Amino acid sequence: MKTEYIMYYVEGEDDKKIVNTLKSELLAIKSGQVHVLNVVEHQITNARLMTLRKGTMVVLVFDTDTGNVDILNENIKKLNQCDSVTQV
Repeated sequence: MKTEYIMYYVEGEDDKKIVNTLKSELLAIKSGQVHVLNVVEHQITNARLMTLRKGTMVVLVFDTDTGNVDILNENIKKLNQCDSVTQV
């Protein structure tokens, strides 16, 4: 499946501002939607997965200051199993 869309899940509002600056002003990353979701602490719901369009690459932006990555690993596994997601 070809990647046509990009979804950025960022940890907080500051990260959202940085990603938006990188994609719109600096043109350093590809354009896509940016949503605040701490993927290290909160599980991705099926309802959120249903909003992804077929052919979406998901980019996860998070801090690495946590010792527990179980939820993150579950989220990556869930995203990889989603039919709409081409790459995580």
